[in-house]
Amino acid sequence: MAVGHNAKAIWQDLQTDHGFDSSHESVKRFVRKENSTGVRQAHPTITTEPGAEGQVDHGTGPMVRHPKTGKSRCTRLFAFTLGFGRMSIWLLAWKSGSKEWSELHEEAFRRLGGVSRVVVLDNLKEGVVKPDIYDPELNPVYRNMLTHYGATALPARVRHPDRKGKVESAAGHAQGTPLKGKRFETLEEVQAYLDAWAEKWAGLRIHGTMKHQVSTMLEEERPFLMALPMEPLRYFEFGHRTVHLGGCSG
Repeated sequence: MAVGHNAKAIWQDLQTDHGFDSSHESVKRFVRKENSTGVRQAHPTITTEPGAEGQVDHGTGPMVRHPKTGKSRCTRLFAFTLGFGRMSIWLLAWKSGSKEWSELHEEAFRRLGGVSRVVVLDNLKEGVVKPDIYDPELNPVYRNMLTHYGATALPARVRHPDRKGKVESAAGHAQGTPLKGKRFETLEEVQAYLDAWAEKWAGLRIHGTMKHQVSTMLEEERPFLMALPMEPLRYFEFGHRTVHLGGCSG
C-alpha cells in the first residue's frame, strides 16, 4: 500500500509469491479499512452491440531504462478496449506521434483478430487536429489508418472522459495493478510482463458488470469484428512544403 498498489495487485502478488489462499474480497476489505476512498459518484453504463465499438486511451507507463541514454524514463501506455466484451489490449511505447499512435492501433487490431466499426478516442493531437462536437478534424495519418481498416473515429466531447469510461477504467487498472511502483530494464521486458499479466489475470477475470469471463466474451464478439485488410498500411508524412514557382504548373 505504501508504494500505491491497489487491493487487486496486492492479492495477486500474495497468491503468486506467497501462496496466499484467502479471497480478493478479504484483501479489499483490509485496504478499504486502512485507506478509505470516500463516496464514489455513480455513472450510467453505456451498452454496445458486439463489434460495434472500441475505446482507446493513453497514459503514463512505468519507468524503463532507455537504450540510448541508459537512464530510466517514463514510457507511454496505450490501451484499447472493446465496448461489448471489455477485452483490453495494453501496449507500451517510448513516444506517441501520429505514426506511433496509428501503429499501436494496428497492433491492437491484430491482437484482437479484427476491427471495431467505431473507435472512440479523446482529443489528443495524434488523433484529432481540431476538436469539434459536430465536425472534428482528424489527424491525416490517423484518418488514413482508420480508413484503411474500415473504422470510423468518434472523438469524445472535450472534458467528457465518461464517454470512454471502459478504456479509462482499463488503463487505470493496468497502471494501478501490475505496473504501479515497478521499474524495468527494457521495453520488451515490461511488454512481456504486461502480456503475461493480461493473459493470467485480466483476460480470465469475471467482469463486474457483464458477469462473464472477459476472454470468453472476446470469442463471442470476434465474429462480429471487421476482418483485417489483406494489404499493409503504407504510411506517409503530412506537412506544409514550400515549392518554388518554377515547380508549379498552370
